[in-house]
Amino acid sequence: DYRNSIKAIWAKTSTSQYSLSSNGLFFKIDAALTEQNFVVFGNNNLSSTSTSNLPVGVAVRSKRIWHLYESGTVETNVIFDISDVTGNNATVGASSNYKLLYRSGTSGDFSVAATANGVSGDNITFSTVSLNDGYYCLGATSNGNI
Repeated sequence: DYRNSIKAIWAKTSTSQYSLSSNGLFFKIDAALTEQNFVVFGNNNLSSTSTSNLPVGVAVRSKRIWHLYESGTVETNVIFDISDVTGNNATVGASSNYKLLYRSGTSGDFSVAATANGVSGDNITFSTVSLNDGYYCLGATSNGNI
């Protein structure tokens, strides 16, 4: 189910390197990665939004969910392009309105892994996130923001 637009990040040797986008999700690596530290990620290819499986304080999330397989330790900036993720022309709000949602399995409620700290156009940035194996999506505290 999560085999769409499979991408990876690994063995980064220069600074400020970006991964390729997996339908609206990409990473910006600021510190070098060794070959033992990498992430492979793909998504379920759904668009629009959902109000299911939300943590307290989150009103809506993307239906598009990414499965990440991590090896070793990867700390990165996580960036979502809202229009690519949801297909919506959202009214982008303050960065504090956006939450990186995580769950370890394919079902159940998400938890908040991070609060965004940057907005540029319709790109939402979560800085210096320590990634884990599991499932990630974009959440917002207001329905109109994604």
